[in-house]
Amino acid sequence: MKLCIDAGNTSITYGFFARGRLLKKNSLPTARYRSFRLEKKPQKVIYASVVPAIDAHFAKYFRGAEFTRLTYKHIKNIKIGLLNKTEIGIDRLVNASGAAEFYGAPAIIIDLGTATTFCVLDKNRIYRGGLICPGVELNRIVLHEKTAKLPLIELKNKPARLIGQSTAQAMRSGLYYGYTALINGVTAALKKEIPGAQVIATGGYAALLSPDINIDICDQELTLKSLDLF
Repeated sequence: MKLCIDAGNTSITYGFFARGRLLKKNSLPTARYRSFRLEKKPQKVIYASVVPAIDAHFAKYFRGAEFTRLTYKHIKNIKIGLLNKTEIGIDRLVNASGAAEFYGAPAIIIDLGTATTFCVLDKNRIYRGGLICPGVELNRIVLHEKTAKLPLIELKNKPARLIGQSTAQAMRSGLYYGYTALINGVTAALKKEIPGAQVIATGGYAALLSPDINIDICDQELTLKSLDLF
């Protein structure tokens, strides 16, 4: 059995795989990483992290196991067409690698997490870069923390109407319809540059936004499934 860990800024998601099949998935807030415990440690661990401060903890926790902390050097099935490979988030490269394997190229991969990222894979499986925008989760928190009167809201469902009739409704509409417009606008521009690209959405808000964004595939498990390829 293999354990795949995706350590992100907001949450750590991990899944157990056997013969390419996801058997069990769980997550915990990244801020609580020290509380991570397993009843039984697996022999093989694939670890991808964009939070350097927690990496030593997990390397120590899995001491004695076959522990692989992924870097760009592990990405073999696509070519990275950027000069400074070390600055690219490993989650973005893992998603692009998995998208090429599962869905082919060209592809535009949208990851709707703490940040909203767009990654571009051309027809020759060359990773061309992309865009990084503040994500729904980040803006949800910042709207509250950086203003005097706006509440901390949750966005769990599509707002019933575009025009909110209370502060909370207006905030939810702003997040939902604002992000669907952003995603559709950026995607349309990218598809002009990468003709024929499939658009793949993943991340925590992918399922919620998918009815109103112009995508071909919604795969919320893309990152974990991609980690299982290593």
